[in-house]
Amino acid sequence: MKYIVLTILISAFLFTTATAQDADTMPYQKYGVLPTFEALTLDSNDIFNTYTIPEGRPIVVIYFSPDCDHCEDLTKEILEHIDEFKKTRIYMLTLMNLVKTKEFCDKLHLEDYKNIKVYKDFLFFGLKFYGFKAFPFAAVYDGDKKLVKGFPHKLTAELLAEAVQEAKK
Repeated sequence: MKYIVLTILISAFLFTTATAQDADTMPYQKYGVLPTFEALTLDSNDIFNTYTIPEGRPIVVIYFSPDCDHCEDLTKEILEHIDEFKKTRIYMLTLMNLVKTKEFCDKLHLEDYKNIKVYKDFLFFGLKFYGFKAFPFAAVYDGDKKLVKGFPHKLTAELLAEAVQEAKK
């Protein structure tokens, strides 16, 4: 009888531990590939689908808010070091208002950079898949759309550039 109770307790402990670990693993970490989802262009006339992103170059997905100082600082850093991202596709996505997002883009002249695209995640896919709790959030994928690294916390252009270099290997 003692062995049965002990076995049940150990099994319950192991199940609880395994479940807690699964709960902490976000889908982007679990699946490890760039997901297919839709986003709205800034003029709100077209829908962009990530499935159409060609393979062959590193991909950076950045979730930001147009009224976030950290996001603006990160974007400025990236632009200052744009040569390190020359052969990288950068997709900046927001959950926020398109008018403010357009103002953000105009202020930083993002339309001047052919490798930077900005969209609205109108289905809030990023919240579920990436599970970020603050802005900015980024994920770097290699040319085969496989996850190299996610940045749910500390994020700088230097860290992104390092992950992009790793994605090129």
